[in-house]
Amino acid sequence: STFAEKLQKLLNERNMTQAELAEKIGVGQPAISMMLKRECRPQKKTLGKLASALGVETADLWPI
Repeated sequence: STFAEKLQKLLNERNMTQAELAEKIGVGQPAISMMLKRECRPQKKTLGKLASALGVETADLWPI
């Protein structure tokens, strides 16, 4: 599955909104929306923050 699919699945599993995730990692909600729509790719630093906020390893979101 793609990064966007994994991210959406984790949000759903954690009952977390895009806005809540955005606040946790210090970005605006539109940035999360763009990632989910595959309009932008997160930087490595952002990937780490996303993984931490969602309680998963970075590799679980974006296998390297």
